[in-house]
Amino acid sequence: MFSSHLELTRKPVTGCQVLLCVPGTYCSPEVFDLLDETLFPDLQLLPISWMTSPGPWDIPTLGRRVAALLRELDLAPL
Repeated sequence: MFSSHLELTRKPVTGCQVLLCVPGTYCSPEVFDLLDETLFPDLQLLPISWMTSPGPWDIPTLGRRVAALLRELDLAPL
């Protein structure tokens, strides 16, 4: 787990473009396993399992944690 306290369901691969997938409330991140990655050959799908991460889970806190995760993964804009 990252210092953002968010859990990814897949391990990031260095050098790959990332599509960060944030499931809705009570929606498992496994829903993204249904996506055919051949549709996105240049992207790595990284689902967040935010409801299994420590709370609170309100929208402002989750937004800050996703922003922190983007920085941790070096995906944040400069």
